[in-house]
This record gives sequence, C-alpha cells and structure tokens, in this order.
Amino acid sequence: MEDQQVSSSIPLTDGERILWHKETTHGLLHKEVTVEEAVTNKRCLKYDAQSKNIVAQIGITHWPEVVIMNVHRVNDSLGGGVFLTPRMLGLPALPFGVYGGPRRGNLKVFGDVSFLSDGKVIMTFENVKDPQGVRQLVEALKRQQGFRGPGRMRPWMGQRSRPMQP
Repeated sequence: MEDQQVSSSIPLTDGERILWHKETTHGLLHKEVTVEEAVTNKRCLKYDAQSKNIVAQIGITHWPEVVIMNVHRVNDSLGGGVFLTPRMLGLPALPFGVYGGPRRGNLKVFGDVSFLSDGKVIMTFENVKDPQGVRQLVEALKRQQGFRGPGRMRPWMGQRSRPMQP
C-alpha cells in the first residue's frame, strides 16, 4: 500500500508522519482552512491554521483513552426509477402515486472522538467520518509503543478480562 501525501500546515517533529487528517474550512467559493486535526505516529493534535498554534495535543506514549460519542449515521443514497400516478394508467385521479426503481446507498458513520488522560478530556475531534477507525488507529499506535506502567493494559476487542486464579 502506498502512503498518501497530506497537504497540511501542521508543524511536525523529526520522523513524524501524519496517519489521519481532517480539515475544517470556512467559505463557499474561497475555502480557507481554519482548523486541522491529525493523528501522527507520535501524537494526536488539533491545530489552529489561522493563528498557526497547536490548540491541544497528547502524545501516544501518554496512553490516551479514546472514547467515541454522538454517533450518527448518514445514508448517501442514489435512486432512479419511475413515479407513476393513477392518471398515467388511465385511472381516476387519486392523491397518491407509486415509485418503482433501483436504489443504492452507502451508509456512513460519523461521531465525536475524544481523547482522555486521567479521566479528563484533552481534546475532541468533532463529526469524524469513521470514528471507530480513528480509535483503532490510536489503539494500534499505543500497542506499537509497548506496555509501560501499571494499570495501563486493557483487554483487546473480543477478549474478556478474567480474574486471576489463586
């Protein structure tokens, strides 16, 4: 798989790469980037592109807890077909018609991704497409960094934590 190049004004450190990126823009014809949100191989951050300041960040090595909230689904459907009224079929006019035809759609999931440290929200990426994918990316980066410190290890998806046998 080839790395995608992301056009971003976020200042990166040595060896840092953007793995996920989202822009918030302002304006209809002349879009201007106002805020950039990113997950890199070293940290998660929110950058104000207008003031050129990092608004909030947390390092992957700080073991942020990732919580998804306000999940909603949007159906991007396309339809085509025929709308028939009774009058078209030579019947008396009635206040209804019949639609027939193919429909296809893509269900897209959006949600807010919050990063917590010691139970406090450090920052939130709002209205993220595929919030579960962003959460899984951060969890994978945390696993790459290795286990550090007591109480930081959580069961992986599908695993149940079991009490230790005496």
